[in-house]
Amino acid sequence: LENIFPILWNDPFVFYFITRFLSALFGALTIIPIYLMGKEMFSRRVGLISAALFSVIPYHVYISHVGVPDPLLLFFVTWAIYFSYRFSKSLRYRDIILAAIMFGIASGIKYNAIILSIILLLFVFYQLKVSNKINIKVLKDLFVKLIIFGFISLFTLLLTTSEIITNWDIFWSYKYGRGFLWQLKLNSGPLGLNEYPQALMGQLYRIFIDTGIVVLPLFGYSIYRAFRKNILKEEKGSVYIMAGTAIAFILFTSRYSHATSHYFLSVYSLLIVVSAWGINSLINMWKSRLVLLLILALLFTLSIYNSLIFLREDTRNIALKYYENSKEQNSQTYIKGQDLSEADVMNNLNMKKIKNMLEINESDVVLTQTPIENNDKIVLIETIGNFFRK
Repeated sequence: LENIFPILWNDPFVFYFITRFLSALFGALTIIPIYLMGKEMFSRRVGLISAALFSVIPYHVYISHVGVPDPLLLFFVTWAIYFSYRFSKSLRYRDIILAAIMFGIASGIKYNAIILSIILLLFVFYQLKVSNKINIKVLKDLFVKLIIFGFISLFTLLLTTSEIITNWDIFWSYKYGRGFLWQLKLNSGPLGLNEYPQALMGQLYRIFIDTGIVVLPLFGYSIYRAFRKNILKEEKGSVYIMAGTAIAFILFTSRYSHATSHYFLSVYSLLIVVSAWGINSLINMWKSRLVLLLILALLFTLSIYNSLIFLREDTRNIALKYYENSKEQNSQTYIKGQDLSEADVMNNLNMKKIKNMLEINESDVVLTQTPIENNDKIVLIETIGNFFRK
């Protein structure tokens, strides 16, 4: 492809556009499996509420504007959960094969997706228990299908992450940004028991804000509602399994100091569908859809607010234009900050990483993500989007 479409490699801004386009596309398409999850597990109305709710979740709307893999991850994870539930009801090869493919692709995007595959076993054994179909023949057949699930997931992972084989040395290394062991090291070393409670509360507050204030309370209400005696067993099971999986994932991921908002995006489909079931029960109880309209109006407002930031020009473009218009002859441009040093456009313009402020001259330009403390070498610091100039 590099020879056919060289612009994709020679102009990184085209790459930025493509990645942002894919994020927006897959972010929007995730509404489909979200709807199907709600419909299959509960009812058509719960499916519609799930889709409507998901479409205005503030953080998902925000991150679908950004060129990151997380919206794609959520898309495939949601399909994987949907087919896992379908398999628990049908025990058909088609459903478990599709679930395996989706989990394999999701794990190729981010390795922690494989953790969520436990939901398939939970769905299956709950359905077997409710239907009283547990016997030796069924268990043997299930064992064979689970082995097939494992092989197909692994095969799909290898197809989507060929570096596991083709670049064995790089993949199994501590190489910055590429090595699996580097990623493992970055996220390893869980917080101590004295730090964990505070970190967990911080993460819960982050999710509370990211999902638009109302989703977590609705999620909690849905769990409470599921304990009522007049709720169907199958609906109870779906709520318990999805809620339990989401809570376990949040508790586990909150153990790491590097966990940020996008780390929890994988379970948004679970949070949304469970919350939608709770909204549906409120509508039935109050005989009014006003509660749904108020919730959607609030979330829509928050999503619009989160999206306004993207009306600004991309700060990389701002920095590049500033650099081109202000660079003096025989001057050197330095970059300060991890994200900037990784941007190809900066490297292509012969910019250097700054090591010591004493090495820069009066005519030099410094692009950085954080302000630089004044000293006798700094003449002026002007805010340029997320960048600053000496």
